[in-house]
Amino acid sequence: MKHAKKLLCALLAGAMLFAMAACGQENAEPTGSASAPQTTSTPSQTAEEPFSSAKDGTYTDFGSGRNDFIYVETTFENGRITSVEVTDEKETPTIAAPALNMIPDRIVENQSVNIDTIATCTLACNGIIEAVKGCIEQAGASVDEFMTDATSKPESTGDATYDCDVAIVGAGGSGLAAAVRAAQLGLNVVMMEKRNVTGGALYGTECHYSLNSIGDVMFDMQTQTPEEGYEYHMNHNHNNSNPEIVKLFMNNVGTSTNWIISLGNNVEAAYDSFRGPNTSTWLMLEGEGPGVAVRLQGQCNELGVTTLLNTTGKSLIMDENGQCVGVNAETAAGDKVTVNAKSVIVATGGFVDNEEMLAEYVGQNQADASTSGGNLKAGGTGGRMGEGIQMCWDVGAAKFGQEWVAYSLTTVPGCAIDSPVHRVGYQGYLWVNNSGERFSNESGGFMLACDQEHGFYWSILDQSMIDFMSTNNTLAGTCFTPSTNAPIEGLQEILDAAVEKGFVLKADTLEDLAAQMEVPAETFVSTVETYNTYCANGEDPDFGKAAESLIAFGEGPYYAVKMVGGMLTTIGGVKINEKMEVISEDGDVIPGLYCIGADAGGFYAEHYNFLDSGCASSFSFLSGKTAAESITEALTGEKVSDEWTDHDASMQAVADIIGYDLNQ
Repeated sequence: MKHAKKLLCALLAGAMLFAMAACGQENAEPTGSASAPQTTSTPSQTAEEPFSSAKDGTYTDFGSGRNDFIYVETTFENGRITSVEVTDEKETPTIAAPALNMIPDRIVENQSVNIDTIATCTLACNGIIEAVKGCIEQAGASVDEFMTDATSKPESTGDATYDCDVAIVGAGGSGLAAAVRAAQLGLNVVMMEKRNVTGGALYGTECHYSLNSIGDVMFDMQTQTPEEGYEYHMNHNHNNSNPEIVKLFMNNVGTSTNWIISLGNNVEAAYDSFRGPNTSTWLMLEGEGPGVAVRLQGQCNELGVTTLLNTTGKSLIMDENGQCVGVNAETAAGDKVTVNAKSVIVATGGFVDNEEMLAEYVGQNQADASTSGGNLKAGGTGGRMGEGIQMCWDVGAAKFGQEWVAYSLTTVPGCAIDSPVHRVGYQGYLWVNNSGERFSNESGGFMLACDQEHGFYWSILDQSMIDFMSTNNTLAGTCFTPSTNAPIEGLQEILDAAVEKGFVLKADTLEDLAAQMEVPAETFVSTVETYNTYCANGEDPDFGKAAESLIAFGEGPYYAVKMVGGMLTTIGGVKINEKMEVISEDGDVIPGLYCIGADAGGFYAEHYNFLDSGCASSFSFLSGKTAAESITEALTGEKVSDEWTDHDASMQAVADIIGYDLNQ
């Protein structure tokens, strides 16, 4: 079975790399930079001289991947690493395949853990590397002995100039959608991406919002009307969203989804949104977000889109009439790139990785959370620093929605979302802040965490609660994966390993646990005692927690799990209209300039609503498609009208493509 899985991963890795090959770059991410890799030779040593102080033998350790711990065996001979083998993992093959196949070989080849990782599966790469570091230490060596810089360095190819109809800055979900649609409509497209692989936040995406698409029909999902979707979304955002943009989304998301499916993105599953039945659908496409990213890039390659990787947009080029006519960019090697264009689309994915912008526009606690383990577990290829938003602001674009974010689940620093350790910390037994005090009814953790000082809280459990979760459904399931409240097999062994790594704190007494948490012991013990009194009385006078959820603490040992408020993305910044045109501070359209995806403000006017699952990715697709169509109409003077601009026509067109009978 293990060999079959390795073969599957190898095939998937090959498919992903093949899709990127037409971009002219290898799919690898150097540590600390974003450039294409180059071969690094293995450091030479004489056969008699030990390479390091590592003792011969085979050692096992683990690191945290995207889904769970990744277990690795590392073998040393004469101080050298001779073998790295992943022995157990629960990663999603479509995401982690390159890491599982390439990272062990890179470590052995370079005798170093300071190697190029892979942007599309950074978490899996880092999990393997961390496990090997643990093995190095078990072997009695220092990790520093295996830190030779084996990362690739950017190579200059000289300054370059391109001329095109459309320049796209950023190649995540929205940028890829815009590029494909513009190329389909006959436009010459140049797309720039600062990372060395396209796809962006799609690599952290599971499912997509759907309303009246063929996916809903295939799985017999009963959805709300566009009018009902509009009313719900506007009410959630206190009627502060741009009504025209929300109306555009609700009326056209079904058509946009059909178009995405037509590009080879087969529907694998459909779930009710977290609002429940008869609302919207959470639609899973083949390979989840990463599969969509690979196929969209493949479409770009086939349609002749010029994709410039390792290229960061720096400023917009404006003519004397105030029209945007291009982009100044720079490669990772420092080469200057000028893209002259008739229109420019900004699609750089927001600024969730920019601590300074988060602190200024969202809040310091959110910035703290983003750098303490939460945001890093939300997925994507990283590097979302807000350059596109700032470029638009620099030429007079109005601000809109820069204070809003899409919170993720709370996460455990060092551990993956939905991992057993995360599921333990997610339970609502007792939560305390860094003063040892209770602050809520133990619900709504991901928003509450960011409201706490330094962006975290402690989730407290006793041994009986751990034992219960080993054999029974947990009180709460994490929402990223269906049915994650199932019993956790082998939980005690997993927790013991997590304690050894420092991911979880464990103590025989509450006083000792408080000392490890660095909270006042007297306050913490009093909090637990008071909570136990509420449990005995069946009433929570402080926060109104339901009586059936009041579960008292018994004997130790006791556990504390640090829960950090993670963020998926920021969801605004630049004011736009329903054509995705950028609006100036004076309220006028800035000619030739468009903004889409997470850079665009107007669809949201409140924090992301997780009950309407998958809105962010579906808005990215629709906004990219809309921008491409708006540009085509502006350049040709003719309205775009084909099977992908009419809902009924799109239903029949996609049904024909995938071979589905709408009358069955």
